[in-house]
Amino acid sequence: MPATDPGTIIQFGSGHPGEDGSAAFEAALLAALEPAVRNVLFFPFHAMPPDSGDLARFTRIHGARIPGWIRCAQLRPPELPDNLAEILAWLHEADLIVLGSGFPEPYIDVIRRLEQPPDLLRQLHLAGKHFVGYSAGTLAIGEGYFRPFTGRDLLLQLDLLDHISLAQPTRDELEATMRGLLKRDDAQEFLDALRARLEAEEPLTAEQDTFLAARHWMEQSAGFRLNPGITGNPHFGGRFHYLECHLRILGELFPDYLHVGLPNACALVTRHDGGSRRLTFRAARTRLDGMYLKGGEEPVALRDGDLLPLS
Repeated sequence: MPATDPGTIIQFGSGHPGEDGSAAFEAALLAALEPAVRNVLFFPFHAMPPDSGDLARFTRIHGARIPGWIRCAQLRPPELPDNLAEILAWLHEADLIVLGSGFPEPYIDVIRRLEQPPDLLRQLHLAGKHFVGYSAGTLAIGEGYFRPFTGRDLLLQLDLLDHISLAQPTRDELEATMRGLLKRDDAQEFLDALRARLEAEEPLTAEQDTFLAARHWMEQSAGFRLNPGITGNPHFGGRFHYLECHLRILGELFPDYLHVGLPNACALVTRHDGGSRRLTFRAARTRLDGMYLKGGEEPVALRDGDLLPLS
C-alpha cells in the first residue's frame, strides 16, 4: 500500500448506532471521513441474528451513503469462525471497520486470535482504514477494557438482583449469584457488609463511607491499541457505568494513559495529519459533557469541539 496517514477513529459513547437521538450526529461524522467510505465491515460484540439489531440500525442510518457493501462478521467466542478466510478478505476490502457493542473480553480475544498476521487491525489502521467503535468496541479500540468496581457499584448490583422478577428467584439464589460475581474468598462476609448498607435506615453515601468508595475488584482486557495511550470509557455518567470516581481510580492505576469519559450520543474523534494526532470531543447536543483525566490530575470537563491534550 502507498504511504498514507492512519485512518480516522471514532469512539462513540453510545451502546448502539443512533442511541439517544444521535443518528444525524453520527451520519455527519461518518460523512466527513476522508477518504470516503465505500465498504463497511461490522463486528458485533454479541450474538446477533443476520440483518437485525445494531447492524440493522447502522444500515438504516448510514446505508444510503455507502455506495459499496455493508457486511457482518458474526463471531461466536471462543471458537474461530468457520468463514475465517472470508472475514480476512473482507477486512482487507473494507474502508471502514466497525467494532460494535456487547462483551469486551471474549470478542477481543477471538478477534485477536483471528488476526492473520498478528496485529492485523493495527496494520490496517496505519495503512489508512477508518475504525468506529460503540461501547465495547470503543473500549477495544484504545488501550483496553479497565473497569474498577467500587462498593457503591456492587451495592447497585445487589439492589438490582433483589428486584429481578424473572422466575422469582429466592433470596438464597440471588445471594449465590452475587457471591459468584464477587470472585472473593470472603464473598459471604463481603455480601453481608453490602446487605447491611443496603438495608440501613439511613444509608451513607460514597463520600461518607470508605467501603463504598473503595475499589474492590477490577475487570480488564487489553485492547488493540489503535488509539494508543487512550482509554475511551462509554456510557459515562450512566447509573451502572463509568463515573468520575472510576476515572479517578483509572488515573491512579494507569497514570500514563489519558482516560476519557464518553456519554451516550458523544464521541472521541481521532484524526492524523502528517504524523500528528488530533483528538476532538464531539457531542450531539450542547448539554452533553464528557470528561478526561490523566494521572493524579483533576478531571477536566469536555464540551463539543474541545481538543484533548496528548502530553
